[in-house]
Amino acid sequence: MQTPTIKTIGDQVVKAASYLSLAPAFIMENKLWRGYLSIGWISKLAVFVAIVFSYTFITGIIGLFFPSTTTDVVHQESLSFFSRLENFGDRLLFSGVMKYLILILLETVIFHFSVKTEELLSGVKMELTVEDFIAAQIRMIKVAFRSWIYELIISAILMAVLSMFGLDLISKVVFFLIQSYFLGLAFIDNYNEQNKISIKESFKIAYSHIGAAIFVGMVAYTLFMVPLIGIIITPFICAVGTTTYMYFYDKKVNYQTP
Repeated sequence: MQTPTIKTIGDQVVKAASYLSLAPAFIMENKLWRGYLSIGWISKLAVFVAIVFSYTFITGIIGLFFPSTTTDVVHQESLSFFSRLENFGDRLLFSGVMKYLILILLETVIFHFSVKTEELLSGVKMELTVEDFIAAQIRMIKVAFRSWIYELIISAILMAVLSMFGLDLISKVVFFLIQSYFLGLAFIDNYNEQNKISIKESFKIAYSHIGAAIFVGMVAYTLFMVPLIGIIITPFICAVGTTTYMYFYDKKVNYQTP
């Protein structure tokens, strides 16, 4: 599995940014939300619970980057390397799990908008059933669990190395990029799922689009931080933008306005 070049990653970021910026207008023009609530009570419950979880998610992220200052400075400086690593582990466990729980709860929204976007781009009508949404939900649980495990392992190794050299500031940036990548991967997988691609192969494809995955994840994180409406607009914008990006890539055509 070859790592994309810096130039390729940069191009991916630019293209992903372009499609994400076009997503709101595309959603409004085509009224992509139509039909979602017809899934039934589970769609409404998923959005409601996700909003409740988003509050805990936001406070967790704020605590990660802006920890409490009430602890005595001298005590903070005297923390051993292993104590810091343990503290990091607690935060990693918390924020990581919460993020994936939100993704799982919002999967029906993400899947709906992703499918409808590809339907409009391809001109091929896709009839969705309750069974399709259940299958998508199960797949997201598998993807989320796998991503969480990978995130834990990669983050623990990199953060341990950086902490040994006292690079705490850099470690936070690296941690954010890792989490952003796996968050973006979830949106890319929704597109891959529609094209009957296995989860294992989907992870490889997402890695080949590491620049786009990280950027989409960063946008998702930013939108998640917007109180109340953030948890609602995030799946709309990121699902549409990511699907458009992947669609034009797969068709091997020039990127253009959908």
